[in-house]
Order: sequence, then structure tokens, then C-alpha cells
Amino acid sequence: MKYDLKMFNTGQVTIPKKWRSQFQTDRFTATETRGGLLIQPVMEKRHDEKTVANHLASLLEVDEGKLLTVQLSHDPKDPSVLYKTEEWYGIYFPDGISATEMLQTLDAHIKK
Repeated sequence: MKYDLKMFNTGQVTIPKKWRSQFQTDRFTATETRGGLLIQPVMEKRHDEKTVANHLASLLEVDEGKLLTVQLSHDPKDPSVLYKTEEWYGIYFPDGISATEMLQTLDAHIKK
């Protein structure tokens, strides 16, 4: 979902109510990219599968009911989330990941 945001003369931008309540956080990061700004919620703690499913559904732009599986890692140091829909599956890395770490994580999930 896409929203047009207005910047006030103080430099503040209002995050739409739907997003503020959906992500259950009051902190967001803004990252400058080649395409402009990327605004992401800061997930300060590990959440339950329901919260992660809600977040993933929003990112993937699918209804939460389309997520068949959301599996959190059992290792608290590993924030990756395995997910599956009717059409595809993947691993979500909420904080980003290097290529080496991604290959190691994929290998670990494949061995399970």
C-alpha cells in the first residue's frame, strides 16, 4: 500500500494511522536509497508469530489469511522468519542480511 505523506515546516512527517497501529511500534527508520526514502518500522523486540504474520502480510501486500506458515527461528540471535503462501515461500530478514549470512541461514533452514 502506498500513501502520500506531507512534510510540515518542522520537518515532521505523519505516518498514516493504519501503519502506526499495524506495526505496534512508535519508532521508524528512514533510509536514503537510489529510489528515494525507505521508511521501515523498528521492531525492538522479538514478536509472536501473529505479529510477524501481520507485518509480513503488509510487506508482501497479501491478506494475512494467505500466509499459510510463519515460523520464527528458535535461536534468539537469529531474527529470520520462514514463511509460506499458496504461491511461494521465503525467508524474511527484518534487519537485512549479508550474502554470506543469507547462504548460511538458507543452508540451516534446508537442513531442518
